[in-house]
Amino acid sequence: MQQYYLRAGTVHQLAGRLIERCTARPGSHVEAVMKKLRARDIGDNFTEINRQIHILPAQQATFQEDPVRLLKIFWYRQEMGYDLSPEAKEIIRMRDLLSHMLAEDTGQTQEKVAHDTDRDFIMTAEEAVTYGVIDEVITARAVAPLEAIGAA
Repeated sequence: MQQYYLRAGTVHQLAGRLIERCTARPGSHVEAVMKKLRARDIGDNFTEINRQIHILPAQQATFQEDPVRLLKIFWYRQEMGYDLSPEAKEIIRMRDLLSHMLAEDTGQTQEKVAHDTDRDFIMTAEEAVTYGVIDEVITARAVAPLEAIGAA
């Protein structure tokens, strides 16, 4: 039995050195796998890895499903001392940029556009013109005469 524990200890040390050596190279595949293994779910589709809040690729639509999560991510950052991962910052930045662009193009306020795009906001064609999303509603398309098509 003593031999078993000695060999198990040796295997454990060897495995530890191997893992340490593989993860020592930044950007290695093994490092990415180890990061995922160290990930901890903190709720609301957020994951904490190395004191950073991450939004995993499978949860990219988390803010569209529940806009309150945008407030929650900042709560986690403030109350728990986590930093935002570069991916989370990019998602928030893109959401803000989209709201800004739509507000600029439609003439609506950025707050109104952000609120309206949080959930499904369905409009009729006339409402879309009034809102400023489209310029005009095309009800019929002019058909070219047959002679004009044959001449080409």
